[in-house]
Amino acid sequence: MKNLNSNGFTTVSIPTKLRKEIKLDIKKIILKKLKIKENLSYKEISSLVSKLSEKNFHTLFGGVPTRYLSLNTGKKINQWINHMKYVNGKINSLHFLSRKDLKLRSDLNDKHYCVYFRCMRPNNLKKKISFVHRDYDFWKIETPYTYPLSPFKISKRHKLWIPIWGCTHQNSLRMIKKTHKKKIKVKYIKSNKILKPQINLKENNILNEKNIKQPIKKFSKEAILFDDKVVHFAPQNLNKYMRISVEFTIISK
Repeated sequence: MKNLNSNGFTTVSIPTKLRKEIKLDIKKIILKKLKIKENLSYKEISSLVSKLSEKNFHTLFGGVPTRYLSLNTGKKINQWINHMKYVNGKINSLHFLSRKDLKLRSDLNDKHYCVYFRCMRPNNLKKKISFVHRDYDFWKIETPYTYPLSPFKISKRHKLWIPIWGCTHQNSLRMIKKTHKKKIKVKYIKSNKILKPQINLKENNILNEKNIKQPIKKFSKEAILFDDKVVHFAPQNLNKYMRISVEFTIISK
């Protein structure tokens, strides 16, 4: 809790049973997308996904609504965070999907929790890092149509990032210390007709290697819990296999 308040992030342990549930759910979702019935290993799945064309990859895994975990897994995650001691809220919960998401995913209902996975294919040398951002800035530009549905009025938000497969010190999420306490200048740009926040590290005077941290030591057991005002990014994946992670927002009352 001390690191979460002072640095803006900390590591937390993920229950072994819950982690297994998440991994199994992701595997089922990916195999269904690839129209494969037999059970494949992570390396075999990684090889198939890595060989997809950019167009097919984007169709299957591009938008967040294509990567939601199942309702059952979301419920189990929600039960766990309801009692999370690290987040100091009277009530902690996941939020639901937005009206826009529900229109895109007619197979889901308005009580489906917003938990999704990310796929980062290997050796993507186009970018050194993903775009630098704070989740806080996305919430500021949501409309009634895109704003996530919630079980209560939100007073505080945190993010949780869980490494699942192929995550290493080299390719995992980077946190910039204490940026949740700084006044950050943010510009909004349109990319593919979607408004996105953009943070210039030099302009905000936060480009200091000493403050850029990857806090996880045990990738099979830990996750990163962070304030949604923390500036963060992901480096390119130089691993042989794709990197799969899970993330979601914890809302507090």
